Amino acid sequence: MAYDAADGYVLLFGGSPQSDTWEFQAGVWTKLFPSRSPTPRSATSIVYDVADSSVLLFGGVGSSAPIQSITTISVTGTSTAAQASQNLIDTVKSLPLSGIAQTSLLAPLNNVVKILSDKNLTNDISACGKLSSFISAVNNDQRRGILTSEQATQLRELATSIMARLGC
Repeated sequence: MAYDAADGYVLLFGGSPQSDTWEFQAGVWTKLFPSRSPTPRSATSIVYDVADSSVLLFGGVGSSAPIQSITTISVTGTSTAAQASQNLIDTVKSLPLSGIAQTSLLAPLNNVVKILSDKNLTNDISACGKLSSFISAVNNDQRRGILTSEQATQLRELATSIMARLGC
């Protein structure tokens, strides 16, 4: 694992037998799809390179032999706002909430993933209003005791992270 202090997340390379790359931010794991990723391996050394915004992976053990090389995992632009929005929706669905409470939190997020996944970038700003409404619903549910402080903080952090990516 490597920590990116500038962006505030931990990056995990899945190792052997997978070569998955994951981001851990605001208490939530999100699978990333980097432009370059190493072959599956275990027992590696990994470090974040601030100058290149990339992760360097050294060595490890491959499927048949030790690996003695440095591989770059490019993390720039790997997690899209649409992926982060789906992650937010999945996080809400994973909370132990009543159906009504879950529905009220999910309502402002309706169509956010669809808006952010289409090819029309000019309408992405409309997701900002939906995310703001979501944060208001989170704040209300926290005040009413429906969400714990930890749950509300996690949801607000995820939503504000998406808003920052969109430039809201």
